[in-house]
Amino acid sequence: MFIAFVAAAVTDPPKATAIDPASWFSADDYPAEAQRKGIEGRSGFEVDVDTQGKPTACRITHSSGSPILDQTTCDVVLKRAQFEPAMSHGHAVAGRYSQTATWKLQGTTPSNGYSAAIVDFRKDPDHPTCSTLDKGFDAQTLCDNALKQFNSGSAANRPAQMVILMSVTTGSEQRYKGDPGWGRRLSFLALDIYSTKDGSKRSCAIVAKEGPTLEVNPCAPYADAAALSGQDRSSAKKMHIERSIFVLENGPPATGKCKDGESKGEAQSCV
Repeated sequence: MFIAFVAAAVTDPPKATAIDPASWFSADDYPAEAQRKGIEGRSGFEVDVDTQGKPTACRITHSSGSPILDQTTCDVVLKRAQFEPAMSHGHAVAGRYSQTATWKLQGTTPSNGYSAAIVDFRKDPDHPTCSTLDKGFDAQTLCDNALKQFNSGSAANRPAQMVILMSVTTGSEQRYKGDPGWGRRLSFLALDIYSTKDGSKRSCAIVAKEGPTLEVNPCAPYADAAALSGQDRSSAKKMHIERSIFVLENGPPATGKCKDGESKGEAQSCV
């Protein structure tokens, strides 16, 4: 007897776009049992999204190792997540979204570090790739957002590479400024975030801003800024956040030759 199996073509569901995923989770969502036992982890999840942008089902694709953290991840996503539905031929269709939720206990999150999303258009301008560079902070979400941000417009006008760098420091620690090979800095934003000791109140101040920014109001995520008085700020913990966007334009291949007396590092790119 001969049995033939015919495999139908399988295509991935179109991708829905998350709306403000940073607001989905809060410190209050951390399961009490996991806090008592000091359990931390990363739960990868996948969610089905209907044509109205509503999540309809959630699955854990990579377990944190803790069933309670995994279950809480999907519970929170189904309760709070909002999406722009996937589109096909100008119409909203059912889609899918995947991401990772990182569970870290208060006091264990690094106070200093950086993350960078490096979007490369050189191999295929229509389908750029994104690689990450990080120290202390997960850069995957930054990479996902960078692909959405830069994968638009005419491919002919795209640069060779775009990089988003985020750094967080407290005190006088040295800040990571990026790599000379990333090209010229297109924009720069610096914020100071003040938090009371119990974390109940915050204040945001724009310290510096150069070039185009990715949002109209960079302090919008800290909507409770007015709740922190000047007296509270003087005794609060300060966190300094910097974000830079670098662009590497298309051009002739580098020869490694620099101007007289100029090093490769100083020139950033020697042609």
